[in-house]
Amino acid sequence: MKISKIFRDKKGTSVIYILLAAGILMIALGNAFSIEEPSKKKEEATTPSCEESSLKDELTHTLSEIKGAGEVTVMLTYENDGKKNFGYDIAANDKKTVVLNSQGEQRALVEENIQPVVRGVIIIADGGGNIKVKESLIRAAQTVLQIAPHKIEVFERNEGNDDGN
Repeated sequence: MKISKIFRDKKGTSVIYILLAAGILMIALGNAFSIEEPSKKKEEATTPSCEESSLKDELTHTLSEIKGAGEVTVMLTYENDGKKNFGYDIAANDKKTVVLNSQGEQRALVEENIQPVVRGVIIIADGGGNIKVKESLIRAAQTVLQIAPHKIEVFERNEGNDDGN
């Protein structure tokens, strides 16, 4: 039977309608039985800020221990927000995120957590005006963050003068 004959025949059009309805039904049922993936945006949006804050706090504490540095404030800027690679079930035909159940909560299995990339650092320290202290602060930040020294700036803390001197 030729295809053009099926389209001209009334029985042919009913076969096409039946196939179309079956296809739509299969798509609808496939979506109804699929495993819902957890919301990645919510998890990714909250985690990096916590990690960033922890890195900043740890660096601030470490730099304040350098002789002559005094009180230290650190500001970090980032190129990106980092990345999380989630575990997938490779045994199944389709790629689905592995979901862990713990105490009634579902969360995605994180296989790899790539930290955000630091773009630059500003260090404000009481001893930032002393060239030796400044050099020590830059070297320490460079070592911890693995960034080039030209991406680190050190400034002396303002002693509270409003006139800018």
